[in-house]
Amino acid sequence: MEQELINNEMQDLIERIKIKNTSYKRTNKWSFIFCFFVSVLLVLLVFIRRGLPNSEVTSLFAAAFPMWAVLYFVRWRNAEKVERITDPRELLSHFDSQRRIEWGLLVVFIVILVGVIYYCMGYTTALICVAVVVLIVVVLRFCGVTRDRDIERLSEIVKRENEIK
Repeated sequence: MEQELINNEMQDLIERIKIKNTSYKRTNKWSFIFCFFVSVLLVLLVFIRRGLPNSEVTSLFAAAFPMWAVLYFVRWRNAEKVERITDPRELLSHFDSQRRIEWGLLVVFIVILVGVIYYCMGYTTALICVAVVVLIVVVLRFCGVTRDRDIERLSEIVKRENEIK
């Protein structure tokens, strides 16, 4: 009886996680297409004009759109993979690898943006931006904004189930 309740809770958690992660699949797909299109236009602008107009904002957008395209592509592909997963262990391992990929992308994006800011505005502004971004990431991490309670609960259930076996 208790095992049946645990299995039902596990299935409910899996369904909630899948619904939550696939709900923005179409939005991520179209956002990827838009950002990719704008990135291609910016690359064409660079080749046609042999450089971007002298504007810090233009340079930041030129760096940001390809990064957004990559992020939306990763999230779109993630949603497609999550739809097919039915095993809780496979779902948890997928989210662990996805979390590592997103943190790696975050580091790469920060390095690229700081490089663009350093190139456009100088050393002091780049250091201030690094400090602000690191502070924001640390605060979000410690406040628990980056955690998903359903995934944590599913992880607890799977660990408890593994200990029983």
